[in-house]
Amino acid sequence: MNMDQLTGKYIELRDRRSALKKQYDTEDGKLKVMMEAIEKKLQADLDAIGAKQAKTEHGTVFKTYKEYANVADFDAMLQFIIEHEAWDMFERRVSKTAVRERMEPTKDEGYRNPPPPGVNFVRVETVQVRRS
Repeated sequence: MNMDQLTGKYIELRDRRSALKKQYDTEDGKLKVMMEAIEKKLQADLDAIGAKQAKTEHGTVFKTYKEYANVADFDAMLQFIIEHEAWDMFERRVSKTAVRERMEPTKDEGYRNPPPPGVNFVRVETVQVRRS
């Protein structure tokens, strides 16, 4: 196969994957809505009988918690961490965008500066296909 044929085949396969994913996402969304409705009903049933769990013929229903934490005020959080030496609250990662900006991208797709000390910056060349 030549480059034109491979490009056409690649686009065809990408379109097929996209259609399958869309079909899956649609069906999965419907199932999620149904499951959420059942979860709400089961939670109401547990509340009605004052129980944290209930065993049924098909399985056990039980209450649990999902917990989330995000930063509402970074300065206040940072002050708390410093004052209480709560360093375990920090995630160890860096912003790829900020690193790239400090490296100063050039027009020839390179960078004017190396990454900051202690930062590994990896750039991998890949191939993408755009529809004509």
